[in-house]
Amino acid sequence: MHGKEGGAHKEHMHGKHMAGGGPMKEGRTRHMEGVRGTIAKLRAIEAEMEALKSKEDAAAFRATSLEHSKLLTDLQASHLKHMEGMMGGK
Repeated sequence: MHGKEGGAHKEHMHGKHMAGGGPMKEGRTRHMEGVRGTIAKLRAIEAEMEALKSKEDAAAFRATSLEHSKLLTDLQASHLKHMEGMMGGK
C-alpha cells in the first residue's frame, strides 16, 4: 500500500512541476527578452564605435566605449540576479 501512495505522490508532484511553468517561466521569458534587447543595443553601439574609430574622434569613442561597458556590466548583473533567484539566494 505504501508503494502505491508514494507512486501517486510522485506523479502528482511531477505533473505540478511540468504544468506550463507558471510564474517562473514568465520570469525567464521576461529575462530573455531583456537580454535580447541589451544585446541589440550592444551591437548598435559596436557599430557606432566602429564608425567613430575611422573619424578619429577620441572623446566620442571613449563615451561610446563607456556606454558599451556599462551595458555589459548591467547585463552581467542582471544575469547574476536571475541566477541567484533561481538558486534561492539574494
